[in-house]
Amino acid sequence: MVHRLEIDYWGQVEFIYLDIDDKGAAPYKQQFGFRYQPHLILLDGDGKVVQEFFGQRPEAELREALDNLILRRQQR
Repeated sequence: MVHRLEIDYWGQVEFIYLDIDDKGAAPYKQQFGFRYQPHLILLDGDGKVVQEFFGQRPEAELREALDNLILRRQQR
C-alpha cells in the first residue's frame, strides 16, 4: 500500500525507506525512535516530525495525513 501511495503522491511527497536491520540506518533509528516495522514518520519541509504511525494503518488515514501535509506546505 505504501508503494501505491508513493506513486500517487509522486512529486509532492518524498518517500524514504529505512530497513530496521540495516546498520547504516542506525543514526535515523536513534533520531526518530524507529523500533517497529512498519513505522511511518511524516516530516515537514524543515525535517520536523508532523505525525507518526505505528503498525498497519488504513490507506484512507494515510492519504488524509499526506493531504494535510501537502496543504500545510502550500499555506506557508
